[in-house]
Amino acid sequence: MNIQRMVILQLAFFVSWFFPLCSLGAETIHVVQKGETLYSIAKQYNCTYKELLEYNNITNASKIFVGQKIKIPESSDTQMYIVKRGDTLFSIARTFSVSIDGIRKINGLTEKSIIKEGMSLKIPNGVKPVEMKQDTIQVRSMSETPIHTNTEWPVQAKSISYLTGKLYGVVILTEADNIVRSLTSGTVVSAGPYRGFGKVAIVQGANGYLYVYGGCEILNVREGDSITSGTILGRIGIDSISKQPQLYFLVYKDNKPIDPVLAPRG
Repeated sequence: MNIQRMVILQLAFFVSWFFPLCSLGAETIHVVQKGETLYSIAKQYNCTYKELLEYNNITNASKIFVGQKIKIPESSDTQMYIVKRGDTLFSIARTFSVSIDGIRKINGLTEKSIIKEGMSLKIPNGVKPVEMKQDTIQVRSMSETPIHTNTEWPVQAKSISYLTGKLYGVVILTEADNIVRSLTSGTVVSAGPYRGFGKVAIVQGANGYLYVYGGCEILNVREGDSITSGTILGRIGIDSISKQPQLYFLVYKDNKPIDPVLAPRG
C-alpha cells in the first residue's frame, strides 16, 4: 500500500480519520475531521458538549472547522493502567470492556504503535476490569445448534460447535499441527499468548470487523503485519483443558460479537 504516492496519501488520510488525535504532554488533542461536531467529539471521549465548549473557550460551536485542534478535558472516570508482560491492546480492551480504537485515541496511539511492558495507558470510562478464565466457557454441541460445515473456516474442521458463557464464537475440532489461515485481508493487531487459549492472532479486517484465532501452538505473524486472505497465521496446538487440538474462532463487529458463520470472508 505504500508503493505509490497516491496510495500513501490515501493511507495517511485513513489513519488521520480513524486516529485523529495526538498528545501534547499530558493533554489530549483531537483534530476535527469532516462531518464531526462537538456533540460527536464529546461522545467519543466520554465528556459533555458543555465541557468541550468551556475547556476550549468556544462561543460558537457551529463554526468549528476541519483541522481545528480541540483540547479534551481529563475525565474523572479515566483510569491509568500499567502494561504487563503478555498484554496486548486487544486483551486490555477486553479486560476493561472498551474498544481498541478507544484506547488508541485517548493515548494518541496509531495502528502501528506497539505497547511495551511498564507503559502507562489511559483507559476510558473507568470500567472495572473483568478477569476472563477459560473454565467459564461452555461448549454447545452441534446436535443442539448445527453449524454450516460447508462454510469456509480458518482450519480443516472435524466438527464445529458454538461457545456459550462469557465468549461468543465457535470451537473447531481439528488435527494437531494443522495450518490456520486468515479468512480475510487486514492488519494483525495482536499476536501472542492469551490467558489459557494458547497463542492467539487477531486480525482487523474491513468495516470494523475483528477476527480472533485462538489455540495456536505456533504463530507465523507478528503484530502490525499486513496480510491477505489465506495468509498462514500459525499452526494448531493441544488445548490445555480439553486436551484436544482445537481452534477458538470469534468475530467482532464494532466491538460486539457476531456469529462467525455470518462474518465476511475474503
